[in-house]
Amino acid sequence: MKYAAGPFMRTCDGIKFRSKADFHVHVSVFTDDTWSRFVSAPLQYRSPCIFHEDPYSILAENFLYMIYVVGMIVCFDISSSAFSVVHLPISARSCFDYSVSVNDSGILSLVNFCEQSLNTWLLKLVDGRLEWSCSSRLDLVLDFSRRVVPTLWQSVFGQGYGEVGPTDIYSVQIRSSSKNSSVVLLTFTFEHVMFVVDMVNSTVQEVPWLHEDGRMRQAFPLTERWPPSFRG
Repeated sequence: MKYAAGPFMRTCDGIKFRSKADFHVHVSVFTDDTWSRFVSAPLQYRSPCIFHEDPYSILAENFLYMIYVVGMIVCFDISSSAFSVVHLPISARSCFDYSVSVNDSGILSLVNFCEQSLNTWLLKLVDGRLEWSCSSRLDLVLDFSRRVVPTLWQSVFGQGYGEVGPTDIYSVQIRSSSKNSSVVLLTFTFEHVMFVVDMVNSTVQEVPWLHEDGRMRQAFPLTERWPPSFRG
């Protein structure tokens, strides 16, 4: 987006637009040495429209899933050039409420925080329809109390080790998630400490943020082989 489509402001939830103009998605496809441009019909959104501060997209088989607007996933079928909307299984009001990634056993994975737990959702095609199902839950209070060292616990929550209850964990920001949502990066109350949560092995590890000018915009868990190898 080169120019803003209307009045907006940057918030902790994302880029909030105050315009009531129609919202369209544009996709350009390059085939046979030619660019073709496709534009969606007006998409319904909950006012105010909040965009992800760092939007991203996921290519799964012949579908492009675009995570641009908080609370919805816009899908583009490359073979038919058709647009559709994938509704989330959760109520999201911030771009840090959830993270979406590709999944081996289904189509997409989604991880969100709700009621002191990290929940993993799996999107699958069931009888020709896309359906979400909750595949795992991880209790953050229980996991942190077991595995985080006392000094780190004190710095995060400002309370003694083992004295934190379910109501003390709040304002969790999910920064990103790996393939299958197996590794999740999160922060608490926007503090400059990041935590790596292994959803498979139920482990938590602190990761200091980089010392740089400004603030860190994004971080991604590197769980694939590096450097990557490509097959011809």
